Parts: sequence; C-alpha cells; structure tokens
Amino acid sequence: MKLFQKKRVQYAPFGVLFASFSILLSILFFKTNIFGDIFKALEYKSLDMMFKARGSILPNPNLIVVKIDERELIDFGYPIPHNITAQAIYYMTEAGAKAIGIDLFINKQIDENFNKLLVYSVEHSNVFLAVGPYRPSGISDAELDLYIDSLVHHKINHWGIPIQPELRQYFHRSVTFAGKSFDELVDASHGIGHVAILPDFDGVQRRIPLFVEYAGKIYPSLGVVLAFEHLGIDYKKVNIVKKRNEIIFDFDGFKIPTTLKSELYINYTGPDTIFRQVSLYKVIEAGMKGDAEFLSQFKNAIVIIGPTARSVGDLGPNPFSEKSPNVFIHANVFNTIVSKNFIRPVSWRVQLFIMVILTLIVGVSGFITRFHNSLLLTIAILIGYLAFSFLSFTQLLRWFYNAEPILSILLCYISSVSFLTFKENKQKQQIRSMFEKYVDASVVDKLIENPELMALGGEERELTILFSDIQGFTTMSEKLTPHQLVTLLNELLDELSLIIFKNRGTIDKYIGDAIMAFWGAPVPDENHAYNACITALEMQEKLKELREKWKKLGRPEIKMRIGINTGKVIVGNMGSKVKFNYTVIGDDVNLASRLEGANKEYGTNIMIGESTYEKVKDKFIVRELDLIVVKGKTEPVRVYELIAPANDTLPDDMKKFIEIYHSALELYRSMEWDKAIEKFMQALEFHPNDYTCKLYIQRCLYFKETPPPPDWAGVFVMQTK
Repeated sequence: MKLFQKKRVQYAPFGVLFASFSILLSILFFKTNIFGDIFKALEYKSLDMMFKARGSILPNPNLIVVKIDERELIDFGYPIPHNITAQAIYYMTEAGAKAIGIDLFINKQIDENFNKLLVYSVEHSNVFLAVGPYRPSGISDAELDLYIDSLVHHKINHWGIPIQPELRQYFHRSVTFAGKSFDELVDASHGIGHVAILPDFDGVQRRIPLFVEYAGKIYPSLGVVLAFEHLGIDYKKVNIVKKRNEIIFDFDGFKIPTTLKSELYINYTGPDTIFRQVSLYKVIEAGMKGDAEFLSQFKNAIVIIGPTARSVGDLGPNPFSEKSPNVFIHANVFNTIVSKNFIRPVSWRVQLFIMVILTLIVGVSGFITRFHNSLLLTIAILIGYLAFSFLSFTQLLRWFYNAEPILSILLCYISSVSFLTFKENKQKQQIRSMFEKYVDASVVDKLIENPELMALGGEERELTILFSDIQGFTTMSEKLTPHQLVTLLNELLDELSLIIFKNRGTIDKYIGDAIMAFWGAPVPDENHAYNACITALEMQEKLKELREKWKKLGRPEIKMRIGINTGKVIVGNMGSKVKFNYTVIGDDVNLASRLEGANKEYGTNIMIGESTYEKVKDKFIVRELDLIVVKGKTEPVRVYELIAPANDTLPDDMKKFIEIYHSALELYRSMEWDKAIEKFMQALEFHPNDYTCKLYIQRCLYFKETPPPPDWAGVFVMQTK
C-alpha cells in the first residue's frame, strides 16, 4: 500500500502553514474572550466528562455528612432550633466524633436558653463554624468594609495566618466575612472555615480557594480545616512556595498544589450518594433512644452538617449533578486533601508543545498521504490523545486540556482537506480538459487518481509510437466535395480513435488525415508494444468494414498505411506558457513516422521496427521485410510486416507463402540472385499481388548487372520519407 503521495509532497509546507494558523486560532479562541466563554465552556465540559468517564471513587470512610433535608424542615422548621443542633452536636461528640463542621450561619434565636445551650455544646465539642458570603440587611456599601473589618479583627482574627505582603496577590481577597454565626458561638468554637465558592461562568464549582486573604492574613476553607483535623496537621504551620505554574502549600511535608490564585481543583468522588450520609433527624432520634449501635458510626468520624433540602436553595451544579447541595463541596474538598488525590493542570508550555506537534503531524500528513490514510491518522491522533489525556487524568491526576488541542487538530485537518480538495479538483479539471479528447475515459480517471503519472516537464520513457496515414489522400480529396470529404474523414477518425482508446492508447494529434498515437504514457503500460500492434490490425479491419460501406455509397476506396516503432522517447507537456500539448519527441518517434512512409516502398499496410518486433514476436505473425536506413539516418534498422495475431489460423497458402518468402530473402542476402529470383517467383504463385516479392525480383535483376561490394550486408538506403 502506498502511504505517501508524491503529488502532494510539494504542498507539505502548506501543512505547516495550516497547522500554524490552526494553533493560533485555537489559542485566540481559548485564551481570549473574543467569542465570550463558548470555548472555555468546552474545555470545562471536557473535564466534567472525564470525571463521569472515570466514574466514582470511594471516599474516606471517616467522613459523614449529616444532612438537613425535607424531613427536618417539616419536623423542626428552618432555621433548625438551636436546642436541636446542640443535641445533635452533643450526641455525636459523646459517640466519639473527631471534629464537626457546620455549613450554616447560625444566628441568635428568640429563646435565649436555646442560644446558651448551643454555645455550651459547641464549646465542649471540636466544632468548626462556617464564615462566608452574607450581607446583613440595613448595611450600606460604605459601612460594609468597616463592619467586616470589625468582625475580622475582633472575632476571627486569631484563626488567620499572617503572610508576606508579596504573597497577597496569589490569594482571593474575601470581603464576605460578614457571613458568620453569632459572636458567642464563634468565640466558643474551635475554629472557622471559609465556605466561599468559586463557580465557573457556567455555574459549576470545580475549584475552591484553599485559603482566602483579608488584611494580610489567610483563612482556610471549611473542608481544609476538617481535613487537617483528621490528619492531625496544624494548618498554621505552612510554608508557601511560588512556582512557575502553581503554588505549593507545604504543611511540614504534607504538600498541596494549587493554582496561582491558591485554588484547589476539587477531585469529585462521584455522585453525592457515594458519601456516608445521615439525616439530622436520625441523629436526634438515636440519641434520644440511646441507640449506641447507630451512634457508634461517629467514633473518630469527621462530620459536616449542612442543608440538603432543595427548598433551602443552597444548591449548585458539579460535574456529576445539575443540582447538588453545596455541603458536598466541602465533603469533596476534605476527601481530595485526605486522599492526596490532587488534580494538577499540566503547564501551558507542555500543553502548547503537544498541541503544536500533533497539529503539525496532522497538517503535514494531510498533504503527503492519501486522503483515507490522512483521515485514519487524524482519527488515531484524536483517539490516542483523548486516551492519553484520560489516563493521565485518572492515573496521574494530571489534567491535559482536551478541547483546545482537538479544535486545533480539527481546524488543521478540515482546512488542509479543503485546500487539497480545491487544488485537486482544479487539477482534475485541467487533466480532464487536457486528455479527454486524446485518451479513453478510463485512462483519464487513472490520471486524475494518479497525476504523478503525467510528466509535466517531460521525462524519458520507453513507449510505442504509431503513425497512420491515408494512401493517396490528395487524389481522393479531389473526387469529393468538401462536405463529403469532411464527413468521410470524421467518420474514419472517430472509428479509429475509439480503437486506439479501447487499447489504452493516447492520441497525440491529428495531422489532417493522419493520426499520431502512442502507448505507455501517461499511464504506464507494460504491454505497450502489443497494444499498439493489435490496434493497428484492428484499425485495418475497421477500415475494411468502412470500405464496404462507402463502396455502396459510391465513395472512393481508401487504404491506410501504419508505421509502429518502440523506443526511448521524451514524453510530457511541451509548448509555451500560452499553449502546450502532452506529446512525445525523439528519434524513435521520427522512425515510426518513417516506417509509415516506408510502406509505400514495399506495398505493405503495417510496418513495425525491430525493437517492436522483439517485444511481440511471440504474439504476432510477421514477415521480415528488409534491413533499411531511413532518410536522414545512418544506422540500419530491420523492419517487419505485421500480418496477424499469433493465435489466428492462417490459410495454408499464406503459411506456405511466408515460408518460401523467407527462404528467398536469405538467398537475396547471400547474393545468390538467380536462386533468390526463383524463390520469389515461387512465392508469388501463392500470393500473386505481393509487391514486396516483385520489388526483390527487381533488385536481384539490378544486382546481377551491378553487383554490390563483397562486404554488402543487405542494407537498403531509403531515398524518400
């Protein structure tokens, strides 16, 4: 199978050009907002699809989500009364819960005793409260900063981690600390966790700030503090290292990679149902009944309490769900950190390098390979890259972008194919217009399929050339009106041309009543000599049929001479920039023309040269005519009369005639003139009208009177064309 196409190699630089153009377009689409967020959405959706294709992974078994669902809202109301929350915290703490995170902003309620009960319960448990987005009513924009500043400095400041001023640019600055529980509860808690989320433009939560910054200090997210409680790590002992493409948070050897804005990509475990979940109602019920077996699941557990009821509205999309309670964001953050399954985007430089290489391969291959090979290669590259990307994501937790390189590859492939289709269609039109009148339609189709077969500048090939000419055309034309002459000539040329086409020949040109044709180009033909010879015989047979037809119409009898020769010639498009033809030139072309004319000397209809004879001698019946030097040449050539295909059955008298003729020819070359004359006379008894025998008798008589030199080789020098 031919993988590469020579015809396309010349366009290979265009492959690089189209690849470069496609890469630049992809970068423009994905790295700018020129088309809004359409292309960024594709990249994010590809990440979501990889999560879904990967499927669920088992979360940490020590994590339990205590959900506030519709049952709690019906039984307890919302907000949940503080005595209920206090009871739940108490029961879980007594059961051995290691830490409890509350994804709620808890305000004071009317019953002060319930407030105090909750404060007491929190104070005697390892509880972490949420701080985050909330704006108290009645506070103007001007007052909000002062309000937040007061809260931060007086209530939660001691949980912040001071950072160097030059690092502040790598954190999201929070102005949302107004969302918190009431002061006494905050004071009683063991810590706070930020619950600010960073939904992407499509609303999906894929990242979360590991820490947020305010007034020179950073504060962890709720999932982070709970993870570190489980791991026994002090999150305040952190070394922040800025690298080229990421920030590393080093907690005494426990390292967490984030983006340059300290964002942690959440490695979602799967649908929300993958987590261990218990309803708040069940916790209260088990505690009141003293169900130790139920409560035992909280031993050493990390608990997150949060609303899951749809009516609360604390919902958002994630890669596995269109509406997921946001409490599961913190559960997934916890699991990501504890499992150390950190998703790290591959650096832009590496991704660009891969995109450039793959796009260049597609671009260049489109120009140097066949269409189906190029298509298969492109599909293989796309599938291979997606498989590589998916395996990198699932096995190495390295996120390679999918949409951007795929767009670049597809743009390159489509533009390359479009360009080639345009160029090749134009080339097909040129080939068809150039050859449809000179070769058979099947040959044109092969040339269109393989234009490299056509030498545009001329190349040397071994071909077989045929010249045909009507005997006495000038005399015949005088007997016909111009209209009759044109009609007769067109009919003859039509029929002869069809025979040439049928036998894979190429018509070079029509020269008045003459035809010049050749075999072996533009489409190679190993049997070019045979096809030319069989064509000549069929042409004579067709002319015989036409003579019978024209005889009935009173038209003059037409005979035709044909000369055939095989040899190395130059074939290709030749001419000027204004006009050119696909033609052949060379000495062997001229010899074919001379052989056509030499038929007159011997009274034959089809004469072939020695080189043609050597290729077809086993396939045709021939008789040797002479060893001649044609006009304008010095080297002799042996010529033959083409009689019939070898599988034809000749009449016995014809076989005898040829046998006697060849014996006579040997005597002639031996200069035994009388014996030669006798043999030629004997041959004429079988074929009385053979002009060649009569010619040789005349030569013998001449040489008897004027003997040739002793070294005579039997060569006859032609004096006419």
